[in-house]
Amino acid sequence: MGRRWDVAVIGGGPAGLAAATLAALRGKSSVLLERGSSMGGRAVSTCRDGAYLNLGPHAFYRHGAAQRVLDLVGVTVNGGAPGMNISWLCSGDEVTSTAGLLFGKKLTWSEKIRLIRTLLAIRKVKPADQSGMSWDQFLASSGVRGRAADILKAMARLGTYAGDTSRLDAGMAVMQLQKATLYPDGGWQSIVDSLVERAQDTGVDMLTDASVTAVRQDRDGWLLEHRSGSLVARSVIVAADPKLLQGLFGPWLPERYADILSSLESVEAACLDVHLRKLPIPSHSFALGIDEPVYMSVHSRWARLADAAEEAVVHVMRYDGVHDQGPAATKESLMKLLDRMQPGWRQHIISERFMPSLTVMHARPVTSQEGTSGRPPVETGIPGVYVAGDWVGDEGLLLDASLASAERAAELVIAT
Repeated sequence: MGRRWDVAVIGGGPAGLAAATLAALRGKSSVLLERGSSMGGRAVSTCRDGAYLNLGPHAFYRHGAAQRVLDLVGVTVNGGAPGMNISWLCSGDEVTSTAGLLFGKKLTWSEKIRLIRTLLAIRKVKPADQSGMSWDQFLASSGVRGRAADILKAMARLGTYAGDTSRLDAGMAVMQLQKATLYPDGGWQSIVDSLVERAQDTGVDMLTDASVTAVRQDRDGWLLEHRSGSLVARSVIVAADPKLLQGLFGPWLPERYADILSSLESVEAACLDVHLRKLPIPSHSFALGIDEPVYMSVHSRWARLADAAEEAVVHVMRYDGVHDQGPAATKESLMKLLDRMQPGWRQHIISERFMPSLTVMHARPVTSQEGTSGRPPVETGIPGVYVAGDWVGDEGLLLDASLASAERAAELVIAT
């Protein structure tokens, strides 16, 4: 209680780390409170047996809001761009290449032409012009049907992590398909570690095991009670999930803002992360399901994730979480996907981890949001209280949204 801060940031993920650092760079005294034992949130990577495993498959989108903000705080992301030599998983056990789709008999000539034309057109389309309609509606209006539509649905799932394309906002799908991706060396932990280092360099005080349990207004701003004490800050940035914002600041939230929060729907995924001594078939490194919302990628092919060059880090995922048969059946289906792509992989397991319900983001990009315009703004309507996260603001998706909203929240704190 002896010290009072210009800003207290609740949540030590990338958004919280960036917001606290940006405020500190402009001379604001900043304290960061993280409920866990270390910083990073869902961006942490597990280092075990000489390999880095992210919490499910993460891709860094280059030249977007995230890169802009990381440049501002002095963080560089190094890694490799995944190739687009995709193996397409069809019904049954059939697997075909992109060349097989374009030159084989899986698609009619009409479907091939529509597919190529649409992919070329997407590069020039303005995402905002497509918002308000679903991805399925966008494809139908473009004359894309049959197998060609199934392929483009798979590609939209890849960019947005949203399995249900009948509800996926077309503008958000277009926006993601226009971006290039990168897998960071050292996993996403390398980004977290660099952000922590920059926060320390700029004088941010970072408290771990400091879950905020209650808040109340103070004559100098806000009093925050946390697991190991309390503090007062003139401004607060909640860089956590919307439920925490509601739980702590619900009594002060304007009704309209609370209504927007209650309309948000998180995106979940079922993820199988595997570390192998070697990859049985190195050329089978990337796969997308056409008939099922599934994905596989050997991230270690493009990024340095294991100490030994022959070892492999593989991420397998089912979009929108477990299917109707439950977690056990979902895990088995993901393992069978690996059987198709990497037969014999079970003989080379060093470690594996299955997460049946991993939160990918807290705001599903649905048509009712009309792109990003329906997400909650950074300004909550409560004096001195702002938010940041993948569910906040009118810019970007995933990490782009997290860091863009963190930048805006820091700007508002700096201006006070």
